[in-house]
Amino acid sequence: MITFQGDLSTECKKKMLKEETKLSIVVFGIMGLLLCIPAVILAILVWPYFWVAVAVILFIVPLSFFPAPKKDWPKQFPTKVIIGEEELESVGDDWEDYRSMENVKCVLDYGNWYFITFNYPHKSRTFICQKDLIKEGTIEEFESLFSGKIIKKQK
Repeated sequence: MITFQGDLSTECKKKMLKEETKLSIVVFGIMGLLLCIPAVILAILVWPYFWVAVAVILFIVPLSFFPAPKKDWPKQFPTKVIIGEEELESVGDDWEDYRSMENVKCVLDYGNWYFITFNYPHKSRTFICQKDLIKEGTIEEFESLFSGKIIKKQK
């Protein structure tokens, strides 16, 4: 068993929030577009008050461009990640997340930390393992456990 426990570094949190913000921009952008098109058509053809819906959508979508406030960071990031032979567990302040080892897609190595990704539909953004927070096991054990799945990334 390999255990990472403690508070993630600010650098790690900022990078992961940046990735999360990119994802939300894409998701909310697509959803906004999919909702805006029918609202515009309905506003032109049926009822002009649908322009209010268009305005609301166009107001809400840009809100996804902003990351979560710093006071909410503790709720988003894990304080403990446990990697067993068959199961992975990520624990936060008031949540727990479990995944099977067979669903691991790859492990992204950002230098000072790892981010474990999973195959669809088992996605999770909570399996972040900072190297200097290892409490049980070794980095060598971690890398041998995920050999062939580790991809080096730029910081």
